[in-house]
Amino acid sequence: MRVLLRTSTKINVNTATAAQLTLVLDVSESAAQAVVKYRAARGAFKTPDDLKKVPGIDAGKIDARRDRISIR
Repeated sequence: MRVLLRTSTKINVNTATAAQLTLVLDVSESAAQAVVKYRAARGAFKTPDDLKKVPGIDAGKIDARRDRISIR
């Protein structure tokens, strides 16, 4: 199941939990928590590139998984 989550699942970054973000985006738990906190403080992400503004997020990982990121 973890393999499917890491390789095939599309995720809505505006509604996902930190645990879901960790698995699907292959980021650390602290980076996923930062995404959730950033979203709570600033509102919904409008583009996948907005994720790159979150402190602790590796832009390369976002670019590599761009096709798996949903913002709707």
